Amino acid sequence: MRVIDSSIILATFAALAFVSLLMPMPSVLLDLGMAISFSLAILILSLVLLTPSASEFIAFPQFILISLIFRVYINIASTKLILTAGEYGEKVAGQTLYGFASFVMGEGLHIGIVVFVIFTLLNFLVLSKGSSRMAEVSARFSLDAMPGKQMAIDADLASGAITHEDASQRRDSLSKESSFYGALDGVAKFVKGDAVLGLLLTAINLIIGVGFGVLTYGMALGESLKLYAFLTIGDGFVSQIPSLIISFATGLLLAKGPDRKPTSNAIAHQIRSRKEVLLAVSMVCAALALVPGLPTIPFLFVSGSAAAMWFYASQDIEPELETSNEQDAEIHVDKIEDLLEADDILIKVSGTISRSLLRADSGIEQRIRPLRMHIAEKFGLLIPQVRIAEDSVLRDNIYEIHLHGAKVAWGELQGNDVLVLLDQADGREGTRDPVYGAPAKWYPSLEKEELALSGFTVLTGEEVLLTHLMDVATNNLDTLMTAKTLKQTLNSLVRQSDPVKAEGIKLCLSDAIPDKIPNEYLLDILKGLLSEGISIRGFSTILDAAVEAKSSGFRGENAVEFVRQRINLQVLDAAFDGAHDTQAITLDPRWEDLFSQSEVGATGQPSFVAIQPEELKRLSARLFEAASRSTRSGLSVVLVVSAKRRRYLRSVLDASQIKLPVVSFEELGSGANIKFKDVIPFDA
Repeated sequence: MRVIDSSIILATFAALAFVSLLMPMPSVLLDLGMAISFSLAILILSLVLLTPSASEFIAFPQFILISLIFRVYINIASTKLILTAGEYGEKVAGQTLYGFASFVMGEGLHIGIVVFVIFTLLNFLVLSKGSSRMAEVSARFSLDAMPGKQMAIDADLASGAITHEDASQRRDSLSKESSFYGALDGVAKFVKGDAVLGLLLTAINLIIGVGFGVLTYGMALGESLKLYAFLTIGDGFVSQIPSLIISFATGLLLAKGPDRKPTSNAIAHQIRSRKEVLLAVSMVCAALALVPGLPTIPFLFVSGSAAAMWFYASQDIEPELETSNEQDAEIHVDKIEDLLEADDILIKVSGTISRSLLRADSGIEQRIRPLRMHIAEKFGLLIPQVRIAEDSVLRDNIYEIHLHGAKVAWGELQGNDVLVLLDQADGREGTRDPVYGAPAKWYPSLEKEELALSGFTVLTGEEVLLTHLMDVATNNLDTLMTAKTLKQTLNSLVRQSDPVKAEGIKLCLSDAIPDKIPNEYLLDILKGLLSEGISIRGFSTILDAAVEAKSSGFRGENAVEFVRQRINLQVLDAAFDGAHDTQAITLDPRWEDLFSQSEVGATGQPSFVAIQPEELKRLSARLFEAASRSTRSGLSVVLVVSAKRRRYLRSVLDASQIKLPVVSFEELGSGANIKFKDVIPFDA
């Protein structure tokens, strides 16, 4: 239980510091103030070293400003006391100031002055100036990158990779980050001004102090110069050391890269990932130890230390990998029954990328859940859980996507690097985007923000894999709809949060399944709909249509076509893909004549079309040309044919890998906003 609120303590502290500007401060309180100033500087530096990323230290600008103003109060109070040293002696400004002056200038006044000048130049010209510039650039880059980051959040939300709550949290975090860097830019100017003020106070203490000593206290010029130089240097060190520490902390915080780790961990990780550099350091220092005139023992000591660190870093990872492999072997041997049933969706990754992909903070497993939610919302299908596993057999940097034990896709990642999508005319192509085949190239992750600001589309390794997984899942919805998936879907439908809807679905299912239609009949219809990307979210409507199709004697593909006509709104929505103005193409009537002449089939059995190979090749070429024209025009185009030929033409398009929706005239209905644009010609 808190006795005194922290805000009251801070307000009291600020009030007392302000009073010190108006009233003389006893030397004891000045010693206490200087000790607090040192402590605040060390505290800020320690927090910076342990903070994983700059934007997580939100209170840093406030912290810096408070410590800076407090140090200015201490400097002004010490200046008052120093100017009275001619009357009260060299210990007038407190033991801390006197102790620093005695320690630094123990070997002579000239040494103390030189060391103080070096300290001042280091703080003013190097740390303060550099930190101010880094803060300015970081603030500008942060503000310039905000629109791109906002668009990335909106894109992730639209694709279902994140939820609305996640998007809100990201926007809030983005706003805080922008405000943080903006405030830090302003505070860096205060830090630089503090260094300038330190120089001015040093000049005041020395020049005016010497004048006071000679004119006011009747001291000799040499005696006055020695006294006030002694106290001025001590005061300068007491103020410049905390200032230097805070300038260093500011620069260190701004220098933190995208790797969210404390400074020590980040440096250790970099050295371990490139541990060969330690061996190089050891060899160079050993060579320098042999150079005549150079001290042998120090260089040999550094060489041995670097070699020991290299050996330790080399031994650090191998036991973990060996233990992991042994544990994996035990799992496979002890639970061999697990090998009998393949995972519904399995992502295999090579060992070279598993460390970056499967680390706890990568977020890939958390991002798979929104992907599953997006598919459920768009298509009404609960896809199975996705398992990610390392496969030591895979080639370096390779991943594979398996469905029901069969490899259906693969791709390549480059550790922590990012994939940049390039223009077709760009000459820097190094690889291809695994989903769309666009030219791309891998770049180091440190260049991510710079590339994004240059207008490129930048994808992390996790985003590449998730986009590929989304593409594979949406193109294989019928494969993922199994008897097990159907059972899970039916169970989920009756467990909805809305009790009225859940009860209605439960009554509908109990009335239809299995008395009116068996599960396998419904499964065939659902697979047929999902194979063409038609949502099954209107499950009650689909179930009613399936019952009607069963009672009318339709089976197989004919049952699917019957249901499509009953749920034509969902069919058209999938075909138009959300476009408000869609154009249609249809076949020359002579194609229908050819199909009718080419029908084959036994008496009483469904007939099918078997046209000559050259005619089939010509049809595929005409359809490909039509699809290419629609792609170039940027318009949404569908192929409209008779219900009797729809399935056949769908199979022709699939065999030729032509992406063109196919609907029947019967599915259009009266409310479709569609314009017939073109006719697939028949002539050769």
